[in-house]
Amino acid sequence: MRTVLLLTRDTLGQGDRTLGQRLLGAFLARGHVLGDLDAIVFMNEGVRLVAAGSPVLAEITALHEAGVDLHPCGTCLAFYGLKPVPCPASDMDAIVRVLAKAGKVIGL
Repeated sequence: MRTVLLLTRDTLGQGDRTLGQRLLGAFLARGHVLGDLDAIVFMNEGVRLVAAGSPVLAEITALHEAGVDLHPCGTCLAFYGLKPVPCPASDMDAIVRVLAKAGKVIGL
């Protein structure tokens, strides 16, 4: 495992929500530039990004189709009453393993 992206919010940065979603979409659309991005972990509000209606679902789906593993927290999905679209729910054991194997974790 090389690089893991940890998303705990459904926006990038603090402030205007619409701007934060736009910035996150732009970042994810350029995820291929990281080159060694192996996985994305979604925790807390970040799980909203893999659900229907997510403003960045196309970007996340494209990364998944390019081979990036997606790990949305199953407990978090249940809390928000969401179902992931491009991938199955993950559990904390799998998430901890992914983070433990990472050479680098980028938290946004």
